[in-house]
Amino acid sequence: MNTAHGVDSLVDESLTLFAECDPGITDPYLEEAWALLVDLVQMAGARLMERRFGGLISAADEVALYLGQLERVSQVTREAPFRVPAIALRPLRAAGRFVEHSPHRDEVCQLLLAMPHIIAGYASYLTRTAGRPARPALDVLELAVRAGSVYRDSLTRAVPAL
Repeated sequence: MNTAHGVDSLVDESLTLFAECDPGITDPYLEEAWALLVDLVQMAGARLMERRFGGLISAADEVALYLGQLERVSQVTREAPFRVPAIALRPLRAAGRFVEHSPHRDEVCQLLLAMPHIIAGYASYLTRTAGRPARPALDVLELAVRAGSVYRDSLTRAVPAL
């Protein structure tokens, strides 16, 4: 079995739920949902530094650069009135737990490489549910997706045999 397939399945499940679900009044705000994503990137990026993975410093540096872009989104999403369905976040949390304990570098990298796709899912969700009032958040999300293309290329080059 391809171990990275588990991460892909969880990411796909989350994106499907973002596309199909609407938020309820008890669901978390965008700020909390975005913080989860940033935490996942930080955790997975830190794992790249582990000796068992070869201490991939240049790959971890690429993740740190992308985190700077994600911080811009964090600034805009603070106190945004938009809610995100908690059910769509569950698979992302599961992917994080899976990667946090995984002995396989490919699984860690798979989650990191999926981030621009996940961010695009957040943007599509906001477009569908919030529309024009979400424009400031959508602008920085779209920029993070575009920056994610460069990030994916750089990360792929920084990790041997990825």
